[in-house]
Amino acid sequence: MLNGAATRRLAAALLLIAGGGGAPGAAAAGVLRLSSGGHGGADRALDCVGSWIGEGWILTAGHCLPAPPAEVRLTCAAADGVSEARPVAAVLRHPTHDLGLIRIVGRSRCGGPVLGLAPAPPPGSALVARRPAGGSPPAGAADLPLAELARDPHVLRLRPREGCLDRGDSGTPVLAGRPGGPPEVVAVLVSGSPDCRAAQTAVRLDGLLPWIRQIEAQ
Repeated sequence: MLNGAATRRLAAALLLIAGGGGAPGAAAAGVLRLSSGGHGGADRALDCVGSWIGEGWILTAGHCLPAPPAEVRLTCAAADGVSEARPVAAVLRHPTHDLGLIRIVGRSRCGGPVLGLAPAPPPGSALVARRPAGGSPPAGAADLPLAELARDPHVLRLRPREGCLDRGDSGTPVLAGRPGGPPEVVAVLVSGSPDCRAAQTAVRLDGLLPWIRQIEAQ
């Protein structure tokens, strides 16, 4: 188990590897804002964060997808500030866990880089929440260091060490570093806290990776 100082040092190193630390990242560093309706998401029926996990595939929270949208607006931080509506080919929600997948039709200018997926690391590992930075379109990706409060086989209980994760941040990926490679998504945020006092909940990918891979292969 790492002490607080060691965890903060690891988190800082992870931010440098990830290109985060609150600074803009190229192409939103694998994350994008999901919305529905007109330009800029005037219809806020869908207002979440998603992660690119494969060609045309976006991972988010299942409750972000109560009904399959005909199209989804992707907002990211490409050089020209992309915000584009894309037709949806498929929407899938896990039957028992709050996890969802969207497959879009065709290629998007918001595409990539693709984020890898992995089981949750041991307790005490450095974790960050990666979300699109502020602005319209967002100016990049911001990585918020997380403190792990508790875990069970299915979820992580987390609290940001700085900043706040709130409404509209559902679907935000939780990243962990790995030796010799880029950070990977190990969980997906499914609940936040308006005042950041309560723990935030993220669904672990440990037991869900086979489901995701099976769907991607279809």
